[in-house]
This record gives sequence, structure tokens and C-alpha cells, in this order.
Amino acid sequence: MIDYVSFRTLYRQCLRGIGYTLGEPKEGEFFERVADAMSDALSRLWRSVRCPQLMLWEKRVYRRPWGPEVAWLRGHECYFGGKYFEALVDGPTEVPGESEQWRQVPDGELVKFVALDQPWEAHEMALNGIDLGHFAFDGDPRLGKAKAIAGCKWSGDYPGGGTTRVLLPENAPNEVVVCFLPKAPRVEGTLYDGSSTYGYGDVVYDEASGECYRCVAKRAGTPLSGRDWEMVRIPRFLVAAIKVYVKGEFMEEEQGRSHMRKRFEEEVERLREELIGATGAFDEATVDLGE
Repeated sequence: MIDYVSFRTLYRQCLRGIGYTLGEPKEGEFFERVADAMSDALSRLWRSVRCPQLMLWEKRVYRRPWGPEVAWLRGHECYFGGKYFEALVDGPTEVPGESEQWRQVPDGELVKFVALDQPWEAHEMALNGIDLGHFAFDGDPRLGKAKAIAGCKWSGDYPGGGTTRVLLPENAPNEVVVCFLPKAPRVEGTLYDGSSTYGYGDVVYDEASGECYRCVAKRAGTPLSGRDWEMVRIPRFLVAAIKVYVKGEFMEEEQGRSHMRKRFEEEVERLREELIGATGAFDEATVDLGE
């Protein structure tokens, strides 16, 4: 189990690391500079320390689960009760399978894919964070026997909207367990404004709680504690390296910055050795988006 820290905890530690003793600024240029440095450090670490500990296992379906709050349109497909349905009218008001407003999508007709950025899922997948041979399983390998599903392949644009997807074979079950590296956590110094419109992937800072939140809905509602938002968390084993990087960004002398950059690279190597070791597990591979 990975231990995480919140943005607020890491932010306070970074302030102490750079010698800031004038309280805890929650807005302004200085606050945004610290947040930007933290986010940059996370991005660099995510690219360099591609370890199994950062991988996620999640159950996925191929379409958005049905919900009465969704503005379904004719032709939209949803998942409900272990089956897939297509809306035959705009704004269907009844539950799939119980009316003529929906039709069940027959086996073999449904194109089975998992998109890297499905707006109804909490985690986006990193483009180079998938091993197609060990991506989708017919069960959870951590809980017992489960077979990897062969035949997964990359696909770019798909009719109805283009985003990078992984196509699965027709014989794949209706639910799969997938293994992937999520996109790097991102923190922002942008203050949350309840009157603004936010969408999937947007990150905001909540001054009241001192935390960053990421939108996990196509269009976010309020409040920040609702299901449309997820609090940004950072793996604790990355904290030491992030603090070193942030401190280096605030060094005034080039000699000091150079020293901290070297220390950061040493932290990266230490993490790679401790978390990956001599196996070189999960080395970055070239992604071919062709058919």
C-alpha cells in the first residue's frame, strides 16, 4: 500500500526547506512559484522513476455507466447491469433495459476500448504507462487466477470523437481489470472560484482547506467535496526529491542551483535503485498509435 501526503503537507515542508518563515502564503506570485516548482518536480520524477509502485489496478468498462443525471443523446452508449445499451432518443427518461428508449448492444457489435482519459474515471492513463501485453485481465490477478487478454492494440481517433484508446478484442469480457501508470499528479496555485466553469482534468487550489483538487467529471459541480472532485495526493516516497528540487529553484546563486540539481539527480537514482532495482522494471517503451 502506498502512503500519500496532501498538497498542503508537502507545501509546508517545501516552505521550510527554502527557509521561508513568514507564515503560510496561500496566494500571490510566490505561492504560485512554489506550486509550479512542485508540479515540475512531480513531472520530472514521474518520467524518471517509472516503478511498479506507481502502477494502478482498476476495474473498467467500455462506456460510461448509466446515470439519471447524464444528458444522454440519441446514439450514446452506456453500461448498465453488466450489459451495454444505446439511446434511441434524445434525453431518455427511463432506465436501460426497461423501455423502448434504449436498445441493448448485441455481442460483436460493441467496439470495446478503454480510453486514456475517460471523464467518468478518477485516473487518466499516461501515454507510455501501458504494457499492452499485460494491460487488461479477465479478473484481478492480485486476488487469484486471472488471464491477461491478448490482442490489445493502440488506436488513435475513433468515430464519434478522437482520443487515444486501447482497443480490446471482441472476446474480452464486458468488464476488465486494467493495469497502468496514471498521469503524474499536478498541483496548481490557481484559486478555486465557485462561479467559474471547470471540466475534466482541471486543477484548482482551495484556500479554505489549503488543498488542491482535480476535476474528475466532464463538467464539475460544487462543492469541492463533491464526487466531481478528487483531492490531489502525492506518494510520500517522492517527497524528499521534490523538496530538493523546489529548494534549488529558489537558490539565488548559480552555484547553489547547480548543487541542488545534482542532489536532485542523486535522489532520482536512489529512488530508481530502491524501487526498481536491477530489474529495470517498466522501462519506457515506444508507443505506436498506428493500426
